[in-house]
This record gives sequence, structure tokens and C-alpha cells, in this order.
Amino acid sequence: MIWSISSFKEFQKCERKWFLDKKFSSRSPKNIYRQEVYFLSQLETIDAWRGQIVDYTLSKYVIPKMQKRQTLSYDAVIDYAKKITKARYEFAIAEGHKEPNLKKTEHYYEYAPLYDIKYPSGDLKPKLRKAWDEIVVSLTNFYNNQGLIADLKKANYLITQRTLQYDSHDTTIRGVPDLIAFYPDAPPHIYDWKVHSSDTKTYTEQLLIYAQSLITCWSHSDFEEYIKGYKMTDIRLSEFQLLTNKIRNYSVTEDYVERINDYIAGGIEKLILKNCHKKFEELSIDNFEKTPNLDNCRSCPFKKICKED
Repeated sequence: MIWSISSFKEFQKCERKWFLDKKFSSRSPKNIYRQEVYFLSQLETIDAWRGQIVDYTLSKYVIPKMQKRQTLSYDAVIDYAKKITKARYEFAIAEGHKEPNLKKTEHYYEYAPLYDIKYPSGDLKPKLRKAWDEIVVSLTNFYNNQGLIADLKKANYLITQRTLQYDSHDTTIRGVPDLIAFYPDAPPHIYDWKVHSSDTKTYTEQLLIYAQSLITCWSHSDFEEYIKGYKMTDIRLSEFQLLTNKIRNYSVTEDYVERINDYIAGGIEKLILKNCHKKFEELSIDNFEKTPNLDNCRSCPFKKICKED
């Protein structure tokens, strides 16, 4: 079984949604109903869509430019994001994710099915306009943070969206940090960026799992030399709220290490008690409860299915 904090939090919010997303959905046309559930599982809210465009721009354009020590133009950054936004809007309107034989891995640039296309609610244009304005604000805040830019320029090696995995309690733990910066004479620094209108929520557990994953993960030859001799408590962690332009720095203490390991072990146990480690064919949807909080249903892609139950 693979365990990640995002999947576990989805399970905690609504077991039924987790089951439909992680076990029931299938892109194969052999079962039309499971395929339809897969198409629903791909839908993104406007907020998620906005965040993905910012993330893609930073991961695929901005950070690679910095890694290569190339000049980073603000206008070029915004233009890159604008082209992605246009491509993803056209993909969403055409419902491109339903194209037969389409491979998602070959279409990351434009892949962006929109929840609001399937579940229209009011005029879409003002929502998209607001999302674009917030994309610009987020990228502007990143570009103008000279302290962060200067720190990243000191790094020997920058990697984005690297999947880190390690084994614990007969389970594969997975984490995918937004950015890891490696330095010649300092511990690695993990950055996680968010695009939220409110910055009151913290992401301590998520960042701690990233730190644990970096130190414990299966071998990665390209950065092994940069983590030699470092412990989890040495790793530096930062959360950048791009929309509100706030950075939170976290220290990893021995107490935090113990707490996060207990959190992971408890999360694994909860999934196993629900037989989440078993194959789809061995499971019943009735064993996975619907959320008691109706607020969780407002933007759920599976609400059409729940209403039919």
C-alpha cells in the first residue's frame, strides 16, 4: 500500500470519496461506469486549477531557469503562465480528458479538466478572470522575493516535484516536495508553495513528512552526496503562501520527529482497518462512509454519484 498525507487527509474527510478516487475509478473503457468515475475524479476546482498553473510555471520554467543560471525576466514568466492558462482553458472546454487513448503523462502542459464545466454555477468568465489575477499576484510575489531568490541562487542543485519514497510498517510512504534546494556547505532546504486566499492553515505535518522522506528515501544518485551526514533535524523547511506573500519557516525538533512518525503509523493503521490495502475486487463501497460534513460535498466531483445512491 502507498500512503501519502494528501490521500490520507482525503480519506479523513470522506471515505466514500477516497474509495471512488483511489480504488473504483479506472480509465479503461472495459467498464463504462468505472471510466465515468475516473473522468469525474480528474475534475479540478477553479482554485485548484489556479494553483496548478502557478505550480507548473514555477516547476517547469522558473526553477529550471535558475538552475541553469539564466536570466529570469518577469514578463517572460507571466507570458509563460498566460500560455499555459490559455492551453488549459481550451483543454477544459473541449473536455480533452475524455479523448480515447489519451495519456495524461503526455499532456501535463495542458491537462486541466474543470469542475465548473461539469457542474456549471453562474458565469464562468468572472471566476477565470479572478483566477488569472491571482496567478499573476502569486508569481509576482515569488519573483519579487529577493531574499528567497538570493538563497536559491546559492544552491548547487535545485529539484522540483521529485517523488520521494521509503518503507515503513510494510507500507510505502510517499512525499512530493515542490522544491528542494541543495547547498555545498549547508543542509538541504525544502520549500512548499501554496496559492490560498487565506493563510491561517499551517502545513506542519506535510513538511515534516517531506523532511523524513528526503532523509529516509530510496536512493537518488543525483543528490545522495548533498544529504550525507545530515539528520532529519538538520533539514530546513519553509512554506510560502504565494497569494498572501507570507513565508513560514519550520524547525525540525526531536519531538516533531517522534510525533510525525506516530502520525504516519496511526494513519496507516486507520487505512488498514478499513482494508484499504486490498484490491478493488475485494472491497465494497458500502464499507466506506460518506462524510457527515455537507460542506465537503460542495465541490466534490462525485456528488452526482452520491445523489444517485
